[in-house]
Amino acid sequence: VWNYRKRREKMRYPVLEAERVKHQLNKGELATLLGVSQRTVRNWQNGTTELPVSKLILLAEKWNCSTDYLLGLQHNK
Repeated sequence: VWNYRKRREKMRYPVLEAERVKHQLNKGELATLLGVSQRTVRNWQNGTTELPVSKLILLAEKWNCSTDYLLGLQHNK
């Protein structure tokens, strides 16, 4: 039997940090934009917690890019 928790890999979001810098937002401003704490953003970035789909979609809309791009699944926006 396949155990999801045992095989689960930490998801990291390197594009999120790059886009934050590109859009000249500090970490607090990004957190405010998303309606979360700075700690929550930090947890997403270091793989402690997963980025909710609703927040991923919000960022894609604000930054005019695809969710695949933000997840690092494609190189072009």
